Amino acid sequence: MKIRFGIVDISATIVVLFAILLPPPSPGLAPAYEKQRPGLEHEIAAAQAELAQHPGWGHAAQELARLLTEIRQYGWALRVAGEATQRAEPGSLWRAYLAVSSVHAERLEIKPAYEWAEKALGACAAPGAECAPYERVRMTVYTDALKAGLDSGIDPLLDPDGFTHAIDRAFPHTRVRSGAAPR
Repeated sequence: MKIRFGIVDISATIVVLFAILLPPPSPGLAPAYEKQRPGLEHEIAAAQAELAQHPGWGHAAQELARLLTEIRQYGWALRVAGEATQRAEPGSLWRAYLAVSSVHAERLEIKPAYEWAEKALGACAAPGAECAPYERVRMTVYTDALKAGLDSGIDPLLDPDGFTHAIDRAFPHTRVRSGAAPR
C-alpha cells in the first residue's frame, strides 16, 4: 500500500501548522484617546456625565465637543453638539451653536463653520442669553475671521498657508514690544 501526498494535502498541513504555531491574539481593545494627554479619558467621562445630567445645558455639550475634537473624534463631536442645538435652553443655546461651528472649523469646513458662528452670535445677543460681553467680542472676532477666510476664496484644504495669510491680512496681530518704552 502506497501513501501518496498531493498538493491539497501539503497545503492543508501547512495551514494547520501555521494555526498551531502562531501566537494567540492579543486580548482587549485600547481606547481611542489612549495616546493623548494623561487624564483625558476621565475628563471625557466627566463631560459625558455632565451632559447626561443636564442635557439642556449648552456649556456641557460645548465642553464634551471640545474634548472629542481634541482626540480627533469629529463625527462624534458634531453629533453631540448638533443634538445639543435641539435640546439646549435658550440661555445657553449659543454655546451649542458655537460648538458645532468649532467642530466644522477643525475639519476645515469653513462655510458651515461660519454659518453656525453667525447663529451663535445671534443667540448670544438674544434676550435671556447667558452670554457675557467678552464672550460676544471673542465670538465676533472668530466669526469675522471665518468670514475673511471665506471671502478670500482660498480653499484651506488645498492652500492652508494662503488661507491663514488671508485671515492674518484681515486681522493683523497686535504686537507689544517687550522691554523699556522708547524715549
